Amino acid sequence: MKRWEIRDEFKEEIGDAFYAMAMYEQTKRFTMKMGKGLLCISTEIDVDNDEIVMKVLNETSKVL
Repeated sequence: MKRWEIRDEFKEEIGDAFYAMAMYEQTKRFTMKMGKGLLCISTEIDVDNDEIVMKVLNETSKVL
């Protein structure tokens, strides 16, 4: 949550953050702000970043 608080400090200058991604040797991890919490998703290394993020954002917008 601390990193998202830091991102929120800059949102007036650069806009809201949609997601953050970290790539490791064997996996990718996506973190997205969902309401007052965070959604973390781990994937295989060879996935298409944009495809995953857009699918998740599309599906979660139906729920929120």
